[in-house]
Amino acid sequence: MRNHGFFFILHMLLIMIQWEELKKRVKKKGCKE
Repeated sequence: MRNHGFFFILHMLLIMIQWEELKKRVKKKGCKE
């Protein structure tokens, strides 16, 4: 079960990183427009 918790945290970190990248792209698009 310890591995399950580790993978859960890793998965959450990946989602957070992807969300940050998405926000950066949206800001760039907004500046262009």
